[in-house]
Amino acid sequence: MSACVQVLECPCVSAADVYRKQIFPNFHYLTVDAALVHMRFVRDRQLARLSGAESAELAASLRELAFIPLDDGRFHRAAEFFDPHHPVFKVRYDTIRYEMLF
Repeated sequence: MSACVQVLECPCVSAADVYRKQIFPNFHYLTVDAALVHMRFVRDRQLARLSGAESAELAASLRELAFIPLDDGRFHRAAEFFDPHHPVFKVRYDTIRYEMLF
């Protein structure tokens, strides 16, 4: 395989890069079922094995990804459901802010 890559001068691309550069930007075209399959793969196969910069880049992409389906037929970002003033979120939010001070 590597000889073929060298002859064709094709760069090797990681699965994480494919997700960040190709799949995530087009995620809104997926069905809910297909999106779920992809999110499970990212969770179980990608995030678990990545480290360093590649892990940080994938995590950053996921923070911006609209992947939660609602009844309106669109995907939404997880951040859309966060409210630092709601008691459920407030406890954790205050803990994170406190930990960032030290």
